[in-house]
Amino acid sequence: MAINAICVVIRIKVTGHVTADVNNMSSVSIVMYYWGGKKFGITIKTECEECDINMGILKEMEKKEFENKPVSIIIKPWLTHFWEVLFTGGWHAPIILTNGKIFSQGVVIDRERLAQKVQTELSINN
Repeated sequence: MAINAICVVIRIKVTGHVTADVNNMSSVSIVMYYWGGKKFGITIKTECEECDINMGILKEMEKKEFENKPVSIIIKPWLTHFWEVLFTGGWHAPIILTNGKIFSQGVVIDRERLAQKVQTELSINN
């Protein structure tokens, strides 16, 4: 699965640019950093199977588990945004953050565990 986006908000659609609606603040923010991007003249051209699987899981979860819930999902290339994720302790893509904290890195996400984490975050925020 080729990734042609610089930053993608799955809720809208893959368009190649940031499409986040900043006026629509969510209670839970999920950010995924995939193995890709450009920085300092370097471009990552290799693929990451775990990243592709995680993107598919997140897209499906948005339609099923997170439908009608205040959850935003943002997908960013790791190299382009490495400085953001390094400050949270993430270094091995794919990296999943929930509300700015590391949920997982370097593995395919556990769908049930993520759904439970989001539900817990929603109950804390409300």
